Amino acid sequence: MLTPPTRDQEIQNLTANDTLIFEDMSSDVYHAHDGISSTQIKDALNSMMYFDHKYNRGLIKQPDADHFCVGRLTHTLILEPHKTLDEYMEMPAIPKPNQSQRERYDRWVKRGKPDKSEYKDYPTDIMIERCELWDSLDPGNKTLVDKEQWDLANNMANACKANPAVARMLIYKGVEIENSYFKRDGNTGFVLKARPDIKINNMIADVKSISLRTRPDEHHLINVLRSEVYRRHYHVSAAMYCDIADANEFILIFVNKEPNYHWVAVVEMNVEMISKGRAIYLEALSKIEQCTKTGVWPGPESIAIETDQDNTTFTIPIL
Repeated sequence: MLTPPTRDQEIQNLTANDTLIFEDMSSDVYHAHDGISSTQIKDALNSMMYFDHKYNRGLIKQPDADHFCVGRLTHTLILEPHKTLDEYMEMPAIPKPNQSQRERYDRWVKRGKPDKSEYKDYPTDIMIERCELWDSLDPGNKTLVDKEQWDLANNMANACKANPAVARMLIYKGVEIENSYFKRDGNTGFVLKARPDIKINNMIADVKSISLRTRPDEHHLINVLRSEVYRRHYHVSAAMYCDIADANEFILIFVNKEPNYHWVAVVEMNVEMISKGRAIYLEALSKIEQCTKTGVWPGPESIAIETDQDNTTFTIPIL
């Protein structure tokens, strides 16, 4: 009897332009699978050297998970609230012991927890309480979240779910939430992957927590959001998601991170934006393919010094 292929094998066995969809794949498993994501494409836009050092050589580390904690928790509360308590744990109200307190407590424990009368460096009751509480805390694979982060994410999620358009999407019959897509690119042969927040028929919606540098006039907000799309290359992600997940509409659900001012803006990305994003990601894919073949991963091209063929003259870019 033949053993059914594993998910890894199924993905690797994809033929040109074929797609696999996994409905029950966790976010961690999705990110662990091979495949070029829109995040990797956006990193490649820094330079091919950056892509190589981060993904091929592992020299550039991923940002600390805490950096994205509020955004990820907000996503879970909106899209998969039933998973919240399985993936997150609120930190105790008692502060974590600082380094000095921890060292003093550990020395006392190492000595066998002697009585105050026998040990001059006896830790205070507060130190003991803090250290014992945090030592007993066992989050397992859960992400620890402090009360401020928890309240912020919860308020953002509530604001988002209170928006009529978002509310309709979440209860739409047949809505797909956080499905994982893998597709073999027909031109480069690379496996591409995407994990749309929401997919309804041929429409994709993506939740973005946003923190603007200024507080724009409401009549100018759409222009600020358009600028954010280009600055953060959301249009690149949109094009890639649409191509991988067979969609032709892309909606952004912006929710403001500013405490006590969680406005929500639901906007559709226009065809021109998606077309520009498609051209960018396809060019990046082509460069990755070329660099993979040659083994040469150049730094940022805009700072390259151009020389003529016999190297007698060179041109330095002007700032």
